[in-house]
Amino acid sequence: MIFLCVNLTGCCSKKDGATGGSASGGKTDLVFWNTMSGIEAEAMDKILEQFHKENPDITIKHEIIPFYETRDKFREASNQGRAPDILRADRFWIPSFAAEKLLAEISPEEFGDDYKEMVPVSKELCMWEGKNWAVPISLDTLGLFYNKKHFKEKKLKIPNTFDDFLKAAKTLTDGNGKYGFFIYPNGWYLEPFLFGFGVNYFDKQGNIAIKSDATKRAFDFLLHMKKDLKVVPPVSLSGDHVYSTMVGSFKRGQVSMIMIGPWEIRSILEGSEFRKDNLRLGVAPLPKGPYGRF
Repeated sequence: MIFLCVNLTGCCSKKDGATGGSASGGKTDLVFWNTMSGIEAEAMDKILEQFHKENPDITIKHEIIPFYETRDKFREASNQGRAPDILRADRFWIPSFAAEKLLAEISPEEFGDDYKEMVPVSKELCMWEGKNWAVPISLDTLGLFYNKKHFKEKKLKIPNTFDDFLKAAKTLTDGNGKYGFFIYPNGWYLEPFLFGFGVNYFDKQGNIAIKSDATKRAFDFLLHMKKDLKVVPPVSLSGDHVYSTMVGSFKRGQVSMIMIGPWEIRSILEGSEFRKDNLRLGVAPLPKGPYGRF
């Protein structure tokens, strides 16, 4: 599973009252809704500053929008004629936005030579009904982040299978506040387990197939870790705080393994567990289940 964030070119300039896309005296003002946060958002400020130096006639108003509020907020703003010109979004939003005519098509010619150099799958994920609706800006996936110090202390090898992973999590849990793994109950973060047990969202006829024996096996595996083996922290898995709790517990050395992506590396290395020795951070492929690896 590939998580792709994209820049969407809004068609707000075609609607009366749109917030961006204005031009006067040879100058253009654009509005950019950015769903990044933290270090990524700070880096974008510098990128836009450099862009303006190289393109002084184009000014981009940079607005940070909470990711989980953005989909509905963009749709509402578009329907009211005040959408941004550019939006950083999840690739899953593209088909519905395009079908609702909230986006402007981007022709291959507008990409220039960059179009040929793009990873094929990244281009495909930005298409709907054979047309381009977005520009891919990243291809990210999850990996197994682990604490090398903890593994060395327990004489453990990197888990290659779900069985190895379960044994490692059990060994790394000491009953005194240290746990082997942290379950983050977000759809994408659960997919390594879902797909590892052979879950399919749809069958060959296109019908929803998520309710299956494979799904039950995946969740039984997770519940076994949490309720029976108690190798994950006994924290509430609901609310907006869960992600930050997961990352924070790993940064402090309270949890030995998490599944996360490259966007969090710098933040993790600033944690108390890794700040003085960043070689403690290990990154490995996700363990594979009976039906393979995510």
